[in-house]
Amino acid sequence: MYSSQKKSEAKYPYKNVEYSYKELVEWVLKQENFESLYLEWVKSDYNTELIPSIDRINDNKWYNFKNIRLTNLKSNKNRYYSDVKKWINTKVCKSVIQYSKKWELIQIFFSISNASLNTGISIWNIVKVCKWLRKTAWWYDWKYLKKYQ
Repeated sequence: MYSSQKKSEAKYPYKNVEYSYKELVEWVLKQENFESLYLEWVKSDYNTELIPSIDRINDNKWYNFKNIRLTNLKSNKNRYYSDVKKWINTKVCKSVIQYSKKWELIQIFFSISNASLNTGISIWNIVKVCKWLRKTAWWYDWKYLKKYQ
């Protein structure tokens, strides 16, 4: 758990894990649900989906004791995918801009899938236009929104 948090920290040097390995181990062992999660994992013959896992309560905030909870990997993944579908967690989405053929701004979408849902244009057609593999999708031009544009 801790090593993957530290790897994430390396990708985002402005964010730091706010506890040491020893502090995390102490915190995990004090959690009320640790024993039940651990025993469930052992009974499952060490199914990787049931391994205890640290989940950030708010994915837009970094790792600290106020923003983490102990769960299993399956629950952690399910919440992540649910948040993405509900547009709660958009940090991994690629924003796109829809333009008319005359390059007039029509709309900015926070994700390609959101653009597809709202326009009826397939995700793949939007991506192909953004990557210059196709001129238009349904007579619209599309561009990726650059991060700090």
